[in-house]
Amino acid sequence: MKMETRMKANRQQRIPEPEATTIAESEIREDQIRVRAYEIYLERNGEPGDPIEDWLQAEAELNTPKLAMAQVA
Repeated sequence: MKMETRMKANRQQRIPEPEATTIAESEIREDQIRVRAYEIYLERNGEPGDPIEDWLQAEAELNTPKLAMAQVA
């Protein structure tokens, strides 16, 4: 396929714009994870740790349905 034909085909394929609510929800979710990761750090009394592990733990906790969290407690 010629370069011009590929470029024309790419222009014809429209990638949908993300909805504003999706972006806002994503930012809110990221803030929630950030706050929870900081809480995990504080629960360690500020002792050194792995911030990536804190982030992943926070993300996992927030992705766990509330009902499952209640059963664990």
